[in-house]
Amino acid sequence: MDDPTFTLAKLVGKTLVMSKGAGVDVILDPNRPDDKFDRFWLITGLEIIPDDGNGSTPRVVTLTLQNPTAVDPTQPNVIAPDSNSEYTITSLSANFFADEREQVDYLFVYDNDSVANDVGALTSSDGVCWRLMRSRTR
Repeated sequence: MDDPTFTLAKLVGKTLVMSKGAGVDVILDPNRPDDKFDRFWLITGLEIIPDDGNGSTPRVVTLTLQNPTAVDPTQPNVIAPDSNSEYTITSLSANFFADEREQVDYLFVYDNDSVANDVGALTSSDGVCWRLMRSRTR
């Protein structure tokens, strides 16, 4: 059943996911053939292109999309979609589209419940630690 409250503007903020056909189940790393990648994009805008000059009967809509990854579609293992590819409109998490270069990560460690006078060190799993700032409050 169609949603009578649906408007094309409600597509902005949704995600467009390739669901069938060429372009799905792409293997980016040949050493990990079970890790399949499906393309998806955030819909950031749209433009209604009326075909008959009447804006109330749109037949073509141009979507502005944001790609969450830097997949190079010219690589031989990345299959481009074709006219038989199918898409689904979903509501994937906005976290997929966060720019990690603009994010700040925080870690708060509280050992308030310890009855011992514990001393420890916080290190990274790969040995790389840019800077660790310790604050003391008494």
